[in-house]
Amino acid sequence: MLLMFCADEHAQTVVEAIRAAACTSNPGDGLIVVSELADVLRIRSGKRGDAAL
Repeated sequence: MLLMFCADEHAQTVVEAIRAAACTSNPGDGLIVVSELADVLRIRSGKRGDAAL
């Protein structure tokens, strides 16, 4: 399992990069699931949202 978090404006680029790297055209290549985050907090700096990514 690979978890990737990014700002909305980068999501499509990230999805395409993962697909290009993972695609073998055989069964079992996997799934890419895109989901929204309610919030994110960087513990060390206290930054929230996109600034924390």
